[in-house]
Amino acid sequence: MATIQKVNRKKGFAFVAIINRKGVKPFSKTFKKSRDARVWADRIESDSQYLETRGLSSTSNTIFHTLLRLFESQYAKKDHTLIRKLKYWDALDINEFSFRS
Repeated sequence: MATIQKVNRKKGFAFVAIINRKGVKPFSKTFKKSRDARVWADRIESDSQYLETRGLSSTSNTIFHTLLRLFESQYAKKDHTLIRKLKYWDALDINEFSFRS
């Protein structure tokens, strides 16, 4: 569920959209307009619901894992360092990172 909060800043007000999902660390994004915050939050929630209807978890790296396995099965080159690098990224927990845009 998303929450929109109005926050006071030095240059005026801003709106923070906060996404809270069970079992996942909450994440947020700040906007200048309330409407932009609501649109972003609605988009994140609809994308999550779409993935869940397809049997995928929106809280994990399911799509990346699937693509990595497909790439590994079709990669015929001799460069084994590329596969090692991809496995490194595969092992990271994406929920530990805070992304800002």
